[in-house]
Amino acid sequence: TRFVDSHRFWCPEGIMIGDNVSIQKDAFFMLPYGNFAGKPRIKIGNGCDIGYRCIITAVNDITIEDKVLIANNVQIMDHNHAYEKIGVPIMDQGVVVKENGEVVVGYGSWLGNNVVIAGTVHIGRGCVIGANSVVTSDIPDYCVAVGSPAKIVKGFSYKTGKWCRLKNEEERIAFLKERKKSKPIL
Repeated sequence: TRFVDSHRFWCPEGIMIGDNVSIQKDAFFMLPYGNFAGKPRIKIGNGCDIGYRCIITAVNDITIEDKVLIANNVQIMDHNHAYEKIGVPIMDQGVVVKENGEVVVGYGSWLGNNVVIAGTVHIGRGCVIGANSVVTSDIPDYCVAVGSPAKIVKGFSYKTGKWCRLKNEEERIAFLKERKKSKPIL
């Protein structure tokens, strides 16, 4: 594992980092409640590359699988701030997290610059999340998603063996239905 310049780890006993991981300057990893509980809550797989100024913060569980490329200024969190109590500053309301909620970024995926992942989200294997996207729902294997909120714009067809551009919601629904009927090639 190679660490470049400065990093900050809050509750480092709850953070597991694999082999041959590169973490660039000013990355920040945090368990905001220090709730280690005997098992890592942030797990970074082997061969990952994490860009400058990335923030990864977990109340429950965040797993970054092997060989994931994370660009600069990416934020990954399995929770959000609570805001329901009118008149109480949001910073004093704690966080909202689904019971057993987790974030998983699948093997070999790429998160572009300034991506935000918030809440319980599973990003599949071999996915590309475009720069400045906000991911708040699952992205299946071998898809490209962009926007805020992120939507699938391209996917690899198991049936044809080619990448398909998906122009609208109707095409996305048809593509995902076809995916369920086809066997994955990998």
